Amino acid sequence: MPTIKQETRPPVLISNQEVMEILERRMKNRPNKRKRPSKLQHCEWIEEKVVQHLQQTPCVRLNASRRDELRSSLQSSKKSSTGFALTDAESLQIVNSMPTEPVELHLLVEDLHARMTDRQQKELLQFIASFSKEEAATSTPNTNQDALDGTVNETGNMAIKDET
Repeated sequence: MPTIKQETRPPVLISNQEVMEILERRMKNRPNKRKRPSKLQHCEWIEEKVVQHLQQTPCVRLNASRRDELRSSLQSSKKSSTGFALTDAESLQIVNSMPTEPVELHLLVEDLHARMTDRQQKELLQFIASFSKEEAATSTPNTNQDALDGTVNETGNMAIKDET
């Protein structure tokens, strides 16, 4: 059985957005058309499917500087409005999934009730939401007249106004 050398560096944790950027660069740099079948065609297909999946995740709407700011704020050792004392892995999972509900936090943060009060959990969710809202406001303006003047009720369903 092979042994791991002590000098081996631990793996670097990167966000889904960073993975997507790396894969997009690789796809951009590969030749467009090949005259004969590539030995890596299955690998290329997998890379394309991974990029398609990652493009639908919430973290890709964050720009790089905001993503890094969110991550460092989550990892900060102070439990205040600027830090929540989360581990590297926990903060990365939060950046990747951008949770909106307390149950999502419980899935991502180990022993959440012992580490944060309900009020602190709500503050954390509001802090994460502030990053999501800022990115949504700057990236995609609402041009569809609020879904044809519909409103979203408390369950998240669209209710269309009846003007008769």
